[in-house]
Amino acid sequence: PLIGQVHPTIAGQLSTLEGKSYMSLTITGEVGKAYLIVYTTDLSQPITWRLLTFFTLSTNAYLWIDTTSAPAARRFYQAEMSPAVPIANMVFIPPGTFTMGSPGSEAEHASDETQHQVTLTQGFWMGKYETTQEEYLSVMGNNPSFFRNGTESLWGGNGGVVTNELMHPVERVSWSDATNYCGKLTQKEIEMGRIPGAWRYRLPTESEWEYACRAGSTNAFYDGRVLRRGMANFDAGREYDSSRGSIPTTNTYLGRTTIVGSYAANAYGLYDMRGNVYEFCQDWYGMYPRGSVTDPSGPTNASEHLFRGGGWNSIGWSCRSARRLGIGGGGGNVGFRIVLSSH
Repeated sequence: PLIGQVHPTIAGQLSTLEGKSYMSLTITGEVGKAYLIVYTTDLSQPITWRLLTFFTLSTNAYLWIDTTSAPAARRFYQAEMSPAVPIANMVFIPPGTFTMGSPGSEAEHASDETQHQVTLTQGFWMGKYETTQEEYLSVMGNNPSFFRNGTESLWGGNGGVVTNELMHPVERVSWSDATNYCGKLTQKEIEMGRIPGAWRYRLPTESEWEYACRAGSTNAFYDGRVLRRGMANFDAGREYDSSRGSIPTTNTYLGRTTIVGSYAANAYGLYDMRGNVYEFCQDWYGMYPRGSVTDPSGPTNASEHLFRGGGWNSIGWSCRSARRLGIGGGGGNVGFRIVLSSH
């Protein structure tokens, strides 16, 4: 079902683009918000509505043109303002500019975290949660995870035995496994008419990941300068304060993954952007530029892929928003989350 403000069903009007006629809609609404358009060719059959596209409204009274069909193919449309993509467990991340990396004053700042300004010109949808074992199994037909039902906590952890594996993040996946999942999910969703044909599921770029993780924050974490026990699934034996650095404690930790979404979300509504499992990014690992960049995608090739966010066995310092690592394979603390976009 559609949610939010829905424009009345209309048959569209004719517009000319590059000498050709197409059906079009004039959409009024809130600039900068995400919109979706669905269509049907038969109003008597409500189950025939199909998702055609998503976009960010750039101007009020925006003329949207359906270049996917000739005017002879009669279509009825609805346009809707949506705070989230109408696919389960994804949220819209708006375009914007932010400072990526960490300042030299952030305790234990790493040399590869050079601060620089990044502009992302297009919004995208990102999974609220890390990809679960259930989701991976349903698309790929196998579950490579270490933390399955019956698996106990490791290295003195107090999390006990896993009993609900399908709600835990998938792990022990490689970068290729993650990208193959995205490709197969895309094909499946297009065939079922749930996403437009030009859209794709993929891994986030590193800049998209950090932008989404920060959710407007300039601190070491999206909710402040410290990470303490109970704030994420990490090794709380070494908490972190950006003004002091790592703080040894006598805290115990779970010693395994936990159900996705077990801790508070950031301002964008994203869960586990720190701890639980590291998350693969689309980019190769390389050094940052020193100047401002727009829509960066990282080096064209390198020896390692990037992963972000810290895992269940990471100390607090490794869970900082700016912390970055390169990896050749994958392990019991590495998973991923997906992005949906047209670019």
